[in-house]
Amino acid sequence: MNNRIWKRLVAGAIAATLLLTGCASGERKTRSYKDVGMDLIALMDEKAENTAYIEAMGGSEALREYVSQFGVGDYSEARAVYKIEFPVEDFLHLAGIDLTGMSENLQRDITNSIVSSVSTMLNNTEGALALASSALLVGTTAFYGEKLETPVVYLYQFDEESYPAVVVFTPTEDDIVKASSVFLTSKEIGQLSEEEIRALFGSIISKEELQELFGDTANIGEVRITKLD
Repeated sequence: MNNRIWKRLVAGAIAATLLLTGCASGERKTRSYKDVGMDLIALMDEKAENTAYIEAMGGSEALREYVSQFGVGDYSEARAVYKIEFPVEDFLHLAGIDLTGMSENLQRDITNSIVSSVSTMLNNTEGALALASSALLVGTTAFYGEKLETPVVYLYQFDEESYPAVVVFTPTEDDIVKASSVFLTSKEIGQLSEEEIRALFGSIISKEELQELFGDTANIGEVRITKLD
């Protein structure tokens, strides 16, 4: 086995062990989703600024140059944070997924994956380097938070020189919440108004498309967007 690959596997195993140990021991302390997201964004910023990290992960020179632009911004304080909740059943309908006959665990896993794909939808028009950088800089964690029934998306906006970020929070079978963060490659999204944010995320689930596919729109839910203090 390639030595570099082996080192990555070992590092991943150690990280997973530490995470599980931290969750299983000590006093259970719940954390706010907003704060957890900010911590993950700070981690992504550190990764983007650290040449040694990018080289260790096997990034090409072109990728290193592309990734470095994300580290230029100031992510110490968010200009605005939006909580975005999707009508999950409608999302699954649009994806053509029927959960009938699947276990609760499998249904949850598929649902989490579908909602987590929102960031990819927003980044996939920027090309291969954008998708590769998202994978390289992604931040993940697990924590005790307010009980979560379905996945929820947080959008963080910063100043004009910084890139916006999306953090997806997903439930597990226990009371632990998983979180995954990515930078969005479009700075324009970071400067959209609240009304424009609602239009952008509201368009992901189209009532017209659902009506065309299924005929009945009576039970089609709205994308709920809340601007946080």
